[in-house]
Amino acid sequence: MGCQTFKNPQLVNHAVSFNAIKHHAFELLYHEADMDEVMPCLTRLFLQNPTSNRPHRKPPRKKASPCQEADFLRRRKK
Repeated sequence: MGCQTFKNPQLVNHAVSFNAIKHHAFELLYHEADMDEVMPCLTRLFLQNPTSNRPHRKPPRKKASPCQEADFLRRRKK
């Protein structure tokens, strides 16, 4: 693969990394001799699906009025 340049910095995808660690936790904790085999596999999985770090991409949340909050707690939540 060629060297790619990205507009935004690339970060590790947290969903992919959590899933990879979850599936390899037993090998990581109990089989210390296999650490040399598991770590390159995890590193490859972490680098496989990066996500872009886009600054200022969190839109403001819509603030509910107290009347709407009370209605939600009284009727719709149940």
